[in-house]
Amino acid sequence: MNINNLLDKLIKSRNFTEYAFAYNTHPTPSPYYKSIMLLHLLTTNIKEYYKALQTISVEEANSQEINFIIQLDLLINTCNLKKIKEIKASDDIQYFIDKIISISTENQNIKEKKLSSKDYYKDIIKDCMFVSRN
Repeated sequence: MNINNLLDKLIKSRNFTEYAFAYNTHPTPSPYYKSIMLLHLLTTNIKEYYKALQTISVEEANSQEINFIIQLDLLINTCNLKKIKEIKASDDIQYFIDKIISISTENQNIKEKKLSSKDYYKDIIKDCMFVSRN
């Protein structure tokens, strides 16, 4: 099984701890999977983040991104758009943040939107896939 198939399988099973481990032990995961990892971690609960963090050593570069994800999720859950706009990140992740900001500006109640429908993320996933592959 190649790394992409493994990551797909772990995403479908919502096994984020194993996903984080597989993602971070693979030397070159694609930007597409960075976007998907963000999206899926954003739809689960905070306990999963800490489980995922335990599989990642502080020395690994991606641990910084995991901490960033936790920070972003907390800001989204508190609907703190001002703080979300202040976050600076790598280009592929910054695109995702900009997308969240544009959607949430139209609908200020992010938390209600996030909890009420998984369709909320479908367009973001498509856009992230498109941007990451180009």
